[in-house]
Amino acid sequence: MAELITYKHASGMTLYYLPMTDSPVTAVNFFCSIGGSYFDLTQPFKPGTAHFLEHCLFGGRDAELEAIEQLGIQVNAFTSHYTIAVTMTGMNDHVLDAADKAFRLFFNREFSGDVVETERSIIHSEIDRSNAYPWTKVSNLVDKEIGNPHHPHFYPILGTHETLDQITHDNLVEYAERIMVPSNTGLVVAGSSPEYFSKWVAKMDDLAAMFSGEDPRTPLNHRLKYALPHLEIKDNIKFRHVEDLGSESAYVMMVSSVSFDDYENEAVRWTVGNTFADTGMSSPYFKRFRDELGIGYQVSFGGNVDSGALAYRMNEIDRNRVDEFLNEFDSFMGSLEKHLTEELLEKTINSMLTQQLKANMKPEFRANYFISNAHFNQIMGLTKDFRFPGFYLDKIRKLTVDDVLVEIEKIKKTPRTTFVVTK
Repeated sequence: MAELITYKHASGMTLYYLPMTDSPVTAVNFFCSIGGSYFDLTQPFKPGTAHFLEHCLFGGRDAELEAIEQLGIQVNAFTSHYTIAVTMTGMNDHVLDAADKAFRLFFNREFSGDVVETERSIIHSEIDRSNAYPWTKVSNLVDKEIGNPHHPHFYPILGTHETLDQITHDNLVEYAERIMVPSNTGLVVAGSSPEYFSKWVAKMDDLAAMFSGEDPRTPLNHRLKYALPHLEIKDNIKFRHVEDLGSESAYVMMVSSVSFDDYENEAVRWTVGNTFADTGMSSPYFKRFRDELGIGYQVSFGGNVDSGALAYRMNEIDRNRVDEFLNEFDSFMGSLEKHLTEELLEKTINSMLTQQLKANMKPEFRANYFISNAHFNQIMGLTKDFRFPGFYLDKIRKLTVDDVLVEIEKIKKTPRTTFVVTK
């Protein structure tokens, strides 16, 4: 699989080119590397401004979007904590032809006050729907518990009803002018064969011409005010009942704070998360809960620059049996090594390899992964080298039970906070 090609344009923009030989499909992400996490409670840029801007850039532009889609292009936009981006996926030549149309939408500053109010109403509805979902409540509580008011994840990307109502049309235009400067933006192209590289380099010239002059000031950067701190658990809470809506059901999430002290060890940590899930589902503790109560069990491992969190997520549980369940979980954690066998680890690894190899064949996966993970790691100075998860496959194949148990012992020694939200 071809390595990443990086091209620095004279304007300050960067092209990240991920060639996939013989791929008829190209995925493109045009991004600004300032997203939902850049805000200042004392300034007009309130939480939710980036997401609000994304809505307004495309609001009322149905004709332009339809012209792109008529070329067979799937076009979308999204806001993450660290990025605002427009994405396209389609046949190689068609995506190249549609790029200018999509880029112009990204530079739209002519949205009217009516568009702003329409999109504000839509986002209010999105916030209501998000807040009604139990896992949103859990996720927001976890972010606040392990962070602090200056942590970028302290506020949701959507903002709140209160912050949304404080954002004006002028705030949105000013925000766009502040963040959308060449040195803050870039282009990720995945899937085109190598011979398309020169065509996308030429496209960078067209893109650079759309900016309204040179950078007016030093580009904004998350590190200026909201540098990511180490995640900290405030106290080792055994159990926290965070909300009671009168239901007989409960959702549970347990979070362990885990240090990312060795980024190159990501392959092991990635495997550990999957091993937890597979070991848990095969252990007698969780078999009983699954068979008797139909409880689903999910594990995820994620994090940011310096720290990470291993989350154990359980679906609906009889609220009267939550304490019983948590005791069972402690027993499972204490005897995990008894259930982890070479056979189970081999099964887990084979499943991971199959999933990852399939994912790596998709241009849209490679482009989106770069935006959401590798690009963030680079701009924050975490690693100089870009790697997809797929590049760790050889390392994962060589893992042993002892390798995984070493990481599990670290996790078992970290504080664990338990959140329970009743539906």
